[in-house]
Amino acid sequence: MTRSDATTLVFCAVFVVGAASGIPAQARRQGNPEQFLPANITQVTAFGERPAWSPDGKRLAFIGKSFGDAYEIDLETKLVRHLTGHFAHAGFLRVQFLPNGDYVLIGARTFRDITRTRYEDEELWVMKADRSAPPMALDQKVHEGVAISRSRMRIAWSSSNQQYPNRFPPGESALYVADIIYENGRRSSPTNARSFEEDSPSARSKRKTFATTTITSYIPVIAKSERRLT
Repeated sequence: MTRSDATTLVFCAVFVVGAASGIPAQARRQGNPEQFLPANITQVTAFGERPAWSPDGKRLAFIGKSFGDAYEIDLETKLVRHLTGHFAHAGFLRVQFLPNGDYVLIGARTFRDITRTRYEDEELWVMKADRSAPPMALDQKVHEGVAISRSRMRIAWSSSNQQYPNRFPPGESALYVADIIYENGRRSSPTNARSFEEDSPSARSKRKTFATTTITSYIPVIAKSERRLT
């Protein structure tokens, strides 16, 4: 029996028991579902997507729409703040908080079209919490989103052949882990971090390797020192 068969059988068994016990079917309610939310759900905005909690749990950062602007809402006052309206940009797909309250953004430098910009051009950026300047590029392209530590300035993200066709063969991707460092405009030496790469499924290989590059930048600095596993 396959897993899908087992899942189907369990579902059917539960359905039959429910029917046999005389439990009435739930009536379909007419109207807009947003007007009949469960008691434990509260609508906080009338727009937006991909929300992320602030470190203190009092705010939510979110994207207004794909390739749009980033916003933040104070959950107590319900005031919405426009985070990315003070500089020109090509639109963002993600906004998240770093543990120190600064923001990580995912967006492209230019907009070509939905497909190529979404899958080939998205990069990581960091913006100070006071929004005193536009975001600074970390010079790292990203596939999908970014994972951020709750307790330290460490992030994880993935890149693939779509972002770096000269680095990876088709179907291959890598998971990176790195620290973000601020050093007042001076170049920083790299800190320990790792990059995990795995061959494509078509290669039938489970080898994991470390890349052999070191990346530094000006504020903020994203630093990685890596080695290759045999």
